[in-house]
Amino acid sequence: MNEYLKNRAFAGQVARAGESPIVALSYKNTDSESIPFGVFVTGIEKDAKKITKASDNILGVSLKMGTKAENKSGEILSVLAIPHGAEVWVQGTDAHGLAVGDDVKVEATKGKDAGKVAKAPTLSLTSAEGKFYVTGVAGSLVKLMRKE
Repeated sequence: MNEYLKNRAFAGQVARAGESPIVALSYKNTDSESIPFGVFVTGIEKDAKKITKASDNILGVSLKMGTKAENKSGEILSVLAIPHGAEVWVQGTDAHGLAVGDDVKVEATKGKDAGKVAKAPTLSLTSAEGKFYVTGVAGSLVKLMRKE
């Protein structure tokens, strides 16, 4: 059985809208690689790319919209800056170690885990420290919410 059918969730899915409106903005993927759904991304103005260092800023989480299979380099992707009260499903690293109530840390190293969440990442994204917490876990998927 595939992960979606088992969990009824997928990476980049908005789980709850909350008190503020959900607005996903469009950005161009300026990374040299595809950006997966449900990972934190960085960038400037209308450009988005994978997080690669602890000092990167957060644009938001890459969303899964429509029938798109991936966010290819040079194409437009949807990014959600997580609003008040909203929850979103994101990708955890292979051994993320997160449970409901834990603070979320974002992996800030190049490679397959860039922008994914974990309890103890190899290198933590400074701008995400203390800003998000876990509200649900389904295997490699982690549902998170912004701290208020």
